[in-house]
Amino acid sequence: MEKAKSIFFTLPSSSVEWDEDMQADRDRTWLDSRADTLGTVFSRYFDLFSKAKNSAVSFLDEFGIYQPLRILASDMPALMVEKKRPLNEYDALGLDDLPFWLR
Repeated sequence: MEKAKSIFFTLPSSSVEWDEDMQADRDRTWLDSRADTLGTVFSRYFDLFSKAKNSAVSFLDEFGIYQPLRILASDMPALMVEKKRPLNEYDALGLDDLPFWLR
């Protein structure tokens, strides 16, 4: 994730074709496509990932229990489905495979 973050901070936000209708609707997205870089646009998500990772590492260190991080687009019903998905299905994903939420 740190590698993705560093790459995103080198790319201007204008390198993406933004859906202007979606950008104007805060019910659809909170991303601000007017930021200078993609790293700035997605900084909140990088920060939240880092906090979740640190929490998982701390939990492992403290209790000896591994809590995997899952990155997904989800609402509450889909989250319940994803929580039941075996980890080996995530491990089996290849570089060219669609994420589960796009299948």
